[in-house]
Amino acid sequence: MKHTPSVPSSLIFTSAQILQLASLLERHARKKLKNQRDMTFAQFKVLLLTESKCVSSQSEMARMLDLSPAAISQVIGTLAHKKWLQRKTKSTNRRENHITLTALGRQALGLATASMHGSETDLYQIVEPEKLEIFNQVTLQLLQKLEADR
Repeated sequence: MKHTPSVPSSLIFTSAQILQLASLLERHARKKLKNQRDMTFAQFKVLLLTESKCVSSQSEMARMLDLSPAAISQVIGTLAHKKWLQRKTKSTNRRENHITLTALGRQALGLATASMHGSETDLYQIVEPEKLEIFNQVTLQLLQKLEADR
């Protein structure tokens, strides 16, 4: 009989708390963006990824955001209609689009990021700076481990 190591209940509780925190932070961000910037959270994430230049195609973006090709196409289509993004067919593969941020898109992202930053500043104000730094370090270590295991 194969022995499966048990996971300490404290780790399961920690994982549950992280999931709950992520969910509540996303809900908070969605509400803030919708109320102040008329932008969905998916649109915000696409703009952020496009600006960071860590992805350059629709298919890469869909994989990174865990969205279907149809969903990412709809989000990018809406952003292109708002003139926040520009998409051009890649010369090497006509089925792929190269996505770039427009000046209007940079402006919209800047305003949305400022709104989010102000909101986060208020939110994290309750945490002591030293504890926040430790939290950031631990979060970064977990992200790096998860990315490496991907």
